Amino acid sequence: MPAADRAAAWLRDAIARGDFPSGAWLPAERDLAERIGVGRPAVREAIAALLREGVLERRPGGRPRIASWAAGSYGRASTSAAGRFIVAAVIPQPPTYTTAHAIQAGLSRALGGSTPRPGLLVYDSYLAGPLGPGLGVHPEIEAFHRAEAEGAAGVVVWGCGADGAEEMLLRMQRSGMAVVFVDHRPKSLAFDFVGVENRSGIRAAVEHLHALGHRRIAYLSHPDRGSAVVEREEGYTEALHDLGHRADPAMLYRGGRSLSVRAREALEQFMAHPTPPTAVVAVNDLHAFELIQAAQERGLKVPGNLSVVGFDDAEQFSPHQSMLTTVRQPFREIGYCAGELLLRRIAEGSAPVGIRIHTLLAPTLTVRTTTARPSRRS
Repeated sequence: MPAADRAAAWLRDAIARGDFPSGAWLPAERDLAERIGVGRPAVREAIAALLREGVLERRPGGRPRIASWAAGSYGRASTSAAGRFIVAAVIPQPPTYTTAHAIQAGLSRALGGSTPRPGLLVYDSYLAGPLGPGLGVHPEIEAFHRAEAEGAAGVVVWGCGADGAEEMLLRMQRSGMAVVFVDHRPKSLAFDFVGVENRSGIRAAVEHLHALGHRRIAYLSHPDRGSAVVEREEGYTEALHDLGHRADPAMLYRGGRSLSVRAREALEQFMAHPTPPTAVVAVNDLHAFELIQAAQERGLKVPGNLSVVGFDDAEQFSPHQSMLTTVRQPFREIGYCAGELLLRRIAEGSAPVGIRIHTLLAPTLTVRTTTARPSRRS
């Protein structure tokens, strides 16, 4: 084992035993190097890793100290004598994410069919604002540590992309914890994954608009470069190409500081084009709704002047009549498949090295009232 990894493992074990109380300063690097039997550079690298993981915390200009939750509980086992165990779900849950609850519902249904039935811990990894140096631990990282501290046998993850998250999950996986990603495909191929065919979903949206007679179709994207965002953009450009059209860079927008700003700026860019679009496909429903509002503020009618298609179909969970034409994700089925895969991995103990399962479910186009044939005026 590399010296830095050995030092990190030594520190984790010492914290788990309670050798260092919560909130206590970590000993000096020289003392730690002598006790562990490694060089000071290895100790510094180990401390940096534990700071990223949230086991240690440090204010600007201060020494590292033990995180308040870590000492004495880190790595605690939780399987009962009767064989009952727990699993965790780490999913962002801002107020607009009704889809997160649907994934949880599917996961709970899968776990409910297991004997013994495992307990389920749900951690909200949503981060409302920027998290800079010295401002604390990203909630996603903290959630992973709390799941590990509770002795979870497995974890379902809707990844938020926190720095060091996948490296931490790889370590947890090597220690025996099952890990299944949902929605966003992880960068590392070492994890199981359940999601949808994003490219085919966007292709269906573009082909629907093309069949209605639209030839100038724009795309409202997102600055995030997660797998779902990238795959949907690729589906858009591939669909245009296959239909005999060139993807115009001015017809694709992925900037903006916030959702509402992004929609308004995108619409300004599209409408400033010499031949403005008659239809727009949005990366998700939230972007589609903001775009519709921006269009209405500009005096445009949807779908009279501009047809709009979203992705997700969050309205399927609304008690009100739905209006958005969108690509529906089977969120409950995603959660159910992830739960079944997680239980399988837990039962197996561990998957053969390099063999992982990526399950892609088919999305479906749901046509409602925000798309129509382009008007002559358009």
